[in-house]
Amino acid sequence: MIAFVLAFLLPALACDEPEEGCEEPQGISSHAMFDDSVVDARFETTALTRSSSYGLSGRLVGHRDAWVGAQGRWTGSGDWMGRASLGLDVFGSKLIDLRVGLYAGHAGAWNGPEYQYVAIGSEFGTGFEIGRFFLDYTMWGGRRPAGGVRAETDLSAGVRLFDDLLIYAHWLSLYPGDGVNRQQGAGLGIGYRF
Repeated sequence: MIAFVLAFLLPALACDEPEEGCEEPQGISSHAMFDDSVVDARFETTALTRSSSYGLSGRLVGHRDAWVGAQGRWTGSGDWMGRASLGLDVFGSKLIDLRVGLYAGHAGAWNGPEYQYVAIGSEFGTGFEIGRFFLDYTMWGGRRPAGGVRAETDLSAGVRLFDDLLIYAHWLSLYPGDGVNRQQGAGLGIGYRF
């Protein structure tokens, strides 16, 4: 997956200045991947099976919908997660998305340091936007150092208001990888694009 992501990012770095034998990749600026970029910030709350969940995220989105971002999520039952991610939209379009990315972070439980671990994995997402309405599915997954798979899935549907403000409903499934504490539920979110 790393090679797949780099295959789209490396052409942007191939030429410092276009000259003979060194063509500027079409549609990608080699000088600033994030010229004309936007910041997408979101907050969401979810009623899960045994507790509630709160999430806060931000992404800097640039050319071809490439992004770098950070996300934090915590639950009333004591689980928490924080991660940084990077990736891109394979299609680079505004109508249909096919996103791939990588993340690294830390996860655990408020119960103590013995429940904490490094979280590294991949992100996959797809969705579409028609007019002001959108539907989006995102999955994050990775292995826990002690064994098992940590996974999250999020299905969101919403509407953009005033071009920059969005509200959405979503279904969230959290699986911390311990075989016991899977939780899922519905919630609401709000976002703003700067």
